[in-house]
Amino acid sequence: MDIAEQQVGEITIVEVKGRIDSNTAKAFGERLTKLINASRGGTRIEPWISPEGYRRVPALADIAENLDRYPEKNEGGGIDHQSPLALFNRMIHPLIPFAIRGLLWYQGEQNRTEGMVYRDKMQALIEGWRAVWNQACASCHSIESPLIGQVTSVADVGTDPQRLNSFTPELARSMNTIGEGKPWRFSHFRKTDGYANMPLDGLWLRAPFLHNGSVPTLRALLYPDERPAVFYRSYDVYDWTNVGFVATGAEAEASGVRFDTSLKGNSNAGHTYGATLSREQRELLLEYLKTL
Repeated sequence: MDIAEQQVGEITIVEVKGRIDSNTAKAFGERLTKLINASRGGTRIEPWISPEGYRRVPALADIAENLDRYPEKNEGGGIDHQSPLALFNRMIHPLIPFAIRGLLWYQGEQNRTEGMVYRDKMQALIEGWRAVWNQACASCHSIESPLIGQVTSVADVGTDPQRLNSFTPELARSMNTIGEGKPWRFSHFRKTDGYANMPLDGLWLRAPFLHNGSVPTLRALLYPDERPAVFYRSYDVYDWTNVGFVATGAEAEASGVRFDTSLKGNSNAGHTYGATLSREQRELLLEYLKTL
C-alpha cells in the first residue's frame, strides 16, 4: 500500500493507493482512495459532537441548553480538549466544505462505563455531523446529492443573469422542434429561473469557473473579494497553487484572450459561499478539491 500525506494544520490529507490493511478499516475502507485523518487519541466523544447534534437529542439537553459555556478552559487557560465542542470546533468544523462520503469512527474506551447514554451521544454525533455537511458544498455538488443537476435560482446564487435571460421560453420551444420525425428528437429544453448544479469530479481542470467563465481559479472562487476584474483566458499553462490556468502576466497576455468582467454578460459576481468559511477552511477545501 502506497500512502502520500499532506499536512494542513492539525489535519492530514492522505491519498491511498493499494490495499488498506487496518482491521478496523477493512470492511469500510478498502475501496477508499482518499482519506482525511482528523483524530486525537484518548478522547471522549463529547468534544467531537457539534452544537446541532446536542440540540437534536433530548437526553443531552443539559449540554444543549448551556452551549455558550463550551468549550471550557483548562487550568492553564487553554481549551480543555475533553470539553464539549472542543475538537469539533478545532478539527471537524474546518472540514465541513468537503464532499465527504463517510467516516471511520474508532472511539469509546473513554466512555466505556456509560452504557446506553453512549448510544444517545453517538446519535448526536451522527445527526449533528450530517446536518452541518448538508449545509456546505456537498449539499449541491456531491454526486450523491438530490440537488445535483437541479436548478438553483439566480436570485439565490447571484451570478450573472445574461445567459439565463437570453434563453427565453420561445427559444426553448424552438429547440424542442430539433429532430422532428426522428427517434432522438429534442424534447427536454425548458425555461428555468437559474443555473444547474454541477458535480465536483474533475473540478481542477474546469477553469475558468462559473457558467460564464468569469473566475479564473478555484482560489478566486473561494475568495470573492480577490477575484480579478480583468484576466486572460486560453493560456494553457496550469497554476497548481491557485487551481486553474495562469491568467495574468506577460505570457498569459501574449497567448490568451482578454476577459473584462465589467462587460455585459461577463460579471464575476455571485456564488460567494466561500466567504462564509474561515481562511483555514478555505485552504483545506482548496487542497481537497485538487484531488477530485
